[in-house]
Amino acid sequence: MPRGRTYDPRSTSGLTSDQLRSVALIPGLPQTFLAILENLSGKTSGALKPGEVANSELVAELINIISDDYNNLSSEYLEAAQRISKLRLLYSCCSLLLPDLKSKQISSLLDLLCKLINAATRVDKILKLEETLHILKLLTIFVSSSAEKIGDRLGEILGYLFVLSGLHKSSEGISLVPTNLPHLHFTQTQDGPRRESSCTDTSGSEYSDQELICDVDARKRKEEGFIEKEALTAVDVLVKKCHKKDIVSYWFIFLPDKCYCPMQNGISSLLSHPCKKLRMASINILVDFLNHSHQFLALAQHQEKDTSYTSLSSALALSMLNLHKILLTRILEPLGNTEYVALLKLFAAVGENSSYSRLSPGLVDRMVNSLMELAERERNPVIQVAVLSVFVSLAHGPNIPDLKLVSREMFRFIRPRTLPVPQSLVSDNNVRYMSLQALSVLTLLDIQMFIKNATDVKSVIDISLKDSDPSIVLHTFRFIKNFAKYLTEVVNVLKAGVMV
Repeated sequence: MPRGRTYDPRSTSGLTSDQLRSVALIPGLPQTFLAILENLSGKTSGALKPGEVANSELVAELINIISDDYNNLSSEYLEAAQRISKLRLLYSCCSLLLPDLKSKQISSLLDLLCKLINAATRVDKILKLEETLHILKLLTIFVSSSAEKIGDRLGEILGYLFVLSGLHKSSEGISLVPTNLPHLHFTQTQDGPRRESSCTDTSGSEYSDQELICDVDARKRKEEGFIEKEALTAVDVLVKKCHKKDIVSYWFIFLPDKCYCPMQNGISSLLSHPCKKLRMASINILVDFLNHSHQFLALAQHQEKDTSYTSLSSALALSMLNLHKILLTRILEPLGNTEYVALLKLFAAVGENSSYSRLSPGLVDRMVNSLMELAERERNPVIQVAVLSVFVSLAHGPNIPDLKLVSREMFRFIRPRTLPVPQSLVSDNNVRYMSLQALSVLTLLDIQMFIKNATDVKSVIDISLKDSDPSIVLHTFRFIKNFAKYLTEVVNVLKAGVMV
């Protein structure tokens, strides 16, 4: 790679005649393959049509040629450049044809991909940056369109990706074995050892001035960062596209536990990585994983006493506790608004998919109070909205008994945010919308508290109904509806008691 060049792993064009002619210049290609290239490149000067490529057997021939290349790898620059040209051509073909390749070609392509990423994890690092990125990019496009074809190769692929992500203690390929899950009903939804830091910038810029002093070390760390980020992108696509049960059976690499995880770290470990891009990538992966795993996470069961045997339920509870600890620590640190909001999105996914009555006692209390402290410290309206969204998510899960213990603190926090801010401050009605929504949800937790604070509640209603913003008025009516619903239930219970 030329010095000073920033490589974009997604900078590709469609399959063109020029690309075919470029590959045809590589010496040593089989005559049958050259004939296919010549035939296709002579048809048009622009992008080729899918039917022309599919009928030419170009993909089948290309898969065999690339597979042979990786049987006897060389680090020579010319040979590496030739392999990259073939990978680019295969990527363009896959972009054009997947998921409509023939079944036999899909199987051959999957075998090739496993071979390629295995080569990318070699200890001698014979593959350079650009070649590894092309391999990961090719894997990502395959998973995006044909994830259902991966089958029992998922553990192998995840193992290689976690090595490339820097999560394994060595740079040797591993094959992960799924845990045996209890009998759970999963439905497929439509998708709408860690190395030293590869990036040391925590403020958002890529690399610090100190790193750039030593050009060789800086470039090495930069290249590792590109590979780690691209590997995590592939993991994220796997989580989004593969069947829920298949992904959840590898829960231990997302929420690592020492009794189940064969690696030194897991995705949740990256939440504290020095590189912001990797932290953000890990957040996205965990959000997607947690939203896949509601039924599985309900198995978690906190255990007070240590025993020689760690059950799946107690290991899962420990992993969830560890995730909470990491998140609660992260929001105490000085971060940018973008990262705070991403962490709060993860908090919401955790809260919505956790059964806190089965987790470590007092976890909800710590979580709610820490989030309220964050909102008091960081007054940006975007963060205020994100914190309130977490509270709404918590109340929609199976956590009402646990939330009741902190409902008064939540009421004191939420109520002032339903009211207009002084003119001297920057107003954002999104905060008021979400506050009214959170207040509405709070009526489900403790209607008696609203009755005791009737004066404050009436003040919120009076002020909000007179607001010039129609959305404020609408949210107020929704609050009144919920308030009236649960108040009526209390009255009916009292009536029934009197009649008895």
